[in-house]
Amino acid sequence: MNNEIKEELQLMLNWNLIMEAPILSGNMQSFIQLGGIDTNYAILIQAPFYDMKLWRKKGIIVHTGESRDGYEHYADWVNEAGGFGRHNRSEGWVNRVCNRCAEEIAQRYGGKVVKRLPE
Repeated sequence: MNNEIKEELQLMLNWNLIMEAPILSGNMQSFIQLGGIDTNYAILIQAPFYDMKLWRKKGIIVHTGESRDGYEHYADWVNEAGGFGRHNRSEGWVNRVCNRCAEEIAQRYGGKVVKRLPE
């Protein structure tokens, strides 16, 4: 895949991830970061833990810096198990966006998606 197509896919993924991120407070959506094609990451979603009680009470986000089961960010948990660990529509959201963008780029350039992420 040439760099022009990689950049197009990366920008498409970044935009779609931001637009389709599960939103309670907007914390995860605000931590979707675009990297470079030749860097360690193309897109990074960190979403650090924050004080939910304070957010519910005052509507402000204060990151706690805590680690849960070795995780410092909750984005993986939401994608794997849904928001708050409940099987809901946020489960698999990253995978769905990646699959859809890969299909669109493949169609645009006459390619084929060989392996899809589990949704």
